[in-house]
Amino acid sequence: MSKDEFRGDLIHHKTMAELHFVVSLYANTDMYEEYKVEPMKVFSNQHWLIYYGILSAMIEKKKVSEIDQINIEMYISEQGEKLRAMYEKAGGWHTIEEAKQIIETENIDAYYREVLRYSAILKLHDSGFNIEKNWDKYSKLTYEELADAVTGSVDSIFSGIDMGEDKVEDMVDGMWEMLEEADKGSMRGLPVSSKLLNSVTNGQVAGNITMVAGASGAGKTYFSLCQTLPSAMRAKEPLLIMCNEEDKKKWQREIIAWQINNIQKKDLVKSRFYQGEFTADEWEMFRIARDWLNEMLANGLIKFVNFSTFSMNKSIKLIRKYATQNSIKYFIIDTLKLDNDVGSNVTELAWLQLQQNMVKLYNVIKPTAKNVHVWVTYQLNKSVRARFLDQSALGMSKNVADVVSTLILVRNALESEKGANGLKVKRADGQSVELSEEKEYMIAFIDKNRQGSTSSQIVWRVDKGRNIMKDVGFTKVSQDY
Repeated sequence: MSKDEFRGDLIHHKTMAELHFVVSLYANTDMYEEYKVEPMKVFSNQHWLIYYGILSAMIEKKKVSEIDQINIEMYISEQGEKLRAMYEKAGGWHTIEEAKQIIETENIDAYYREVLRYSAILKLHDSGFNIEKNWDKYSKLTYEELADAVTGSVDSIFSGIDMGEDKVEDMVDGMWEMLEEADKGSMRGLPVSSKLLNSVTNGQVAGNITMVAGASGAGKTYFSLCQTLPSAMRAKEPLLIMCNEEDKKKWQREIIAWQINNIQKKDLVKSRFYQGEFTADEWEMFRIARDWLNEMLANGLIKFVNFSTFSMNKSIKLIRKYATQNSIKYFIIDTLKLDNDVGSNVTELAWLQLQQNMVKLYNVIKPTAKNVHVWVTYQLNKSVRARFLDQSALGMSKNVADVVSTLILVRNALESEKGANGLKVKRADGQSVELSEEKEYMIAFIDKNRQGSTSSQIVWRVDKGRNIMKDVGFTKVSQDY
């Protein structure tokens, strides 16, 4: 076989890989974000380059969640005759429909890796690397194995194929523009309900992770609901809740109880949901709550998914999908756990998996990527008994907090911290206040905070049975020695 014939053979195999990959994305657009590529660096076949470009524009610019013949024709009509001519030359919608008959969408990962592999092989061949002579060896290697085999001599061939371009810039360029954007509030986070917490953390800042950690039963989910849902409703800011412990009905009961006790100012203890046999007055409270929530949560403002099994990859896929297709900026993961879906490999180095998962999550949500905010809850080690909570309370898995911007550790106030001899608490106006021995309180320790101070702790008066949470003030809890 001549050199040109061998290259032609490589291009044929690469074209088939591109066909399978692109058509799989048309068949299941949910996979687009996970398998996004830089088309000019990856595609050799002009037809599949055009099909991918149309797909990309419809998902990212038009926010289309499913592509069919009608909406693709509408999009192409908007773009002009040049694109229509290229689209029709490639075979139009008929090509996609025919190709769908020969692909298996569940094999998209294999198709994606074949595209990357043949992109690299073709570039190696064109760079003078003797691929043909060693074809028996190289044809059996995966993309990663191929990269390892030639690392050092052809690094540039692999750079940028499945990694974004990292741009080196002058530090002072755009500095004034940054200040003008900040003046307009571009750096302001979506507020939480607590004015005290907002004053310290600047709310939920896009491109960052807020982690709320506490012992089992401390009230992490209660805290998260009271702080995030009311502000999302007031701001009409869409929110996606990803949960692996509590189901949708549990969250519905929680938000109904919150509405009745905080908006209607009536009295409903959550235990009533489990007792049943509601009174006429209770049914009236429920009706008012339902109507109010239907109005406040119209058009799917808050979406919910209950994972049957948890994996960070599932969470990341949903974040990518809803950030891209629904422009959602705020997400909750309740509760962060080890991957426990089918195929997960849990070892004695589980804490390392958690750390790596948090890095993967941050790489998706950071300002240079999707630029969204994720609120994560995390359970502390059962053996933690310290009065003063900091990152060390996370135990062996303390490095999970490396990429979070705000680490909030919560616990209930001790009886010894109430009364005249208890904690010294100051309200926002500077007035001292004593914690009542008849009431319950929650204390938050801000151990990590990229937006503000970590020197004081925040105290709230809480009624977990009614989903009521009120600011009390700032305090300083003594360190444990």
